[in-house]
Amino acid sequence: MKKLTILFVLLFIAAFAYSQNTITSSFPDLANQQIKLIGFQGFNTYEIDSVQANAKGEFSLKFDKDDTGMAYLMAEDGKSFIVVLAENENLKLKGETLAHTATIEIIEGIQNQLFEQYATEHPRREQTLSAWDYLARIYKKDSLFAVHKLPKQAIENEKHRIEAEDSLFLASIDKASYLSWYLPVRKLVSSVSTIAQYRTDEIPATLKAFRELN
Repeated sequence: MKKLTILFVLLFIAAFAYSQNTITSSFPDLANQQIKLIGFQGFNTYEIDSVQANAKGEFSLKFDKDDTGMAYLMAEDGKSFIVVLAENENLKLKGETLAHTATIEIIEGIQNQLFEQYATEHPRREQTLSAWDYLARIYKKDSLFAVHKLPKQAIENEKHRIEAEDSLFLASIDKASYLSWYLPVRKLVSSVSTIAQYRTDEIPATLKAFRELN
């Protein structure tokens, strides 16, 4: 009976350890600093894990299934770096310091790689769409340009191409992943100001999308 109890305890410990995911990182400038992993719970935050980096700036943090979602790493200097905590997905980072995000390389962690790609590309698409919208208004309202149909059609074609490219990226994400829910919501929220000011024709569709959020 005693042996069975010990075996059960060992299996429980092994299962618990297996259920945890890790973030392993190397940031030389963070040597010997305390690093925290902070998660979100509604509008509040909570500490998931904390560890001191070694003399080389290497550290490892753990999180489990209940922590999945958006989180951030925070160093002693208050600088932070956003990460995606995904179930059954370990994350491996390398860089100089959390303050210089351009130096940070996501070596492992597909959802974090996709998040970084979209967070970089989507604002550029939005900026370009705003520029095309500006030109479209000129070609529609200014009599000097309104008579030219080919440029107007070219502008509309390019706008549709950019929008389709963005939608295709979102559609390609694994439907079972956290990002497949989070990125469209993030896109919707971040677009409100631009749509209200410059793309008013999209307001009805945007309001409908907000109502359908779950």
